[in-house]
Amino acid sequence: MDNDGEDNKEDNINDEPSHHNEDGSESATISCPHPACKGKPPYSQRNNLQRHYTNHVECNETCVFCGHRSTLVRNYVTHFEKCKAQKNCNDSSRDKGRTATTKKRILSKVAANELDKMSKAGAKMREIEFHSEDNGRKRKSDAAVPSSQRRQTTTEDAPAPNSAATVTLDSNFALAGITASTTGLQVSSFMSIILLILP
Repeated sequence: MDNDGEDNKEDNINDEPSHHNEDGSESATISCPHPACKGKPPYSQRNNLQRHYTNHVECNETCVFCGHRSTLVRNYVTHFEKCKAQKNCNDSSRDKGRTATTKKRILSKVAANELDKMSKAGAKMREIEFHSEDNGRKRKSDAAVPSSQRRQTTTEDAPAPNSAATVTLDSNFALAGITASTTGLQVSSFMSIILLILP
């Protein structure tokens, strides 16, 4: 039973950016680095952006209390917090509750780490684009400089915009099968996955 439609609305409570602090000074804003959000208003607080970004991270999780299936981390987290079956469970369901809480925590951590990587990759791409534009102007004015002596800018380190990565977490404490995936980043090593499941 796939009920993602009911929770698919973006959580807009307090997500509207305020460009001024309470004292009237300008506040820094943070834009979502996901390509689907290009041009949308920025967020004034990092935690609001992190909560929003879970809308972009896919998973395949089923509620241990009622069987609700979620395909997005945001939907899983929202359902977990509102699940009526969880609230009506008895003391014998404590293990289920711990498992579900741990899944929620890990999925949120995966989404936060992905956001960090996407933000860094986006900043790197903007820097590369800036330097490329800058180099273009210099070439016009410095046409006498041989191309072998000009500064080279490459995009090797930045992930391809439409590349996909899947993170699979597996541990010995009843969390086999937690998966998360999104576009725009590469999993660097097995150790990064291990660090996500350590408390």
